Amino acid sequence: QRTVTIDGESVPVDGGSLSERDVDAALSCQYFLDWREHKDPLIRVSKIYLQSLDWFGSRVGFLKLRVEAKDPQGNDIPGIIFMRGGGVIILPILDTPDGRFILCVRQARMPIGSVHSLELPSGM
Repeated sequence: QRTVTIDGESVPVDGGSLSERDVDAALSCQYFLDWREHKDPLIRVSKIYLQSLDWFGSRVGFLKLRVEAKDPQGNDIPGIIFMRGGGVIILPILDTPDGRFILCVRQARMPIGSVHSLELPSGM
């Protein structure tokens, strides 16, 4: 069985129906390497399931995976990750008598490996 090292721990990887070539590409693509390197160490990943990979010519375009992960309190974190290039956000500015404010949200985000991600509302 394949494994990757995350935060010094050996984490099993289930390649599902992906070919060996696709599994190799998924585990070595920049999206995955960046996520693995910058994931918050407070998130404990226990297993990775590679679900799909789309090629853009000779490079990985989209990578979809699911991870089994827990926050520091032992709660499951939703672990469906769709790795791709850039995204779209909105910048809500509240104009009030007390001043201008920017609206942000704080939530656990597995794709960036953070338990307390402060972010602008976004979507796909």
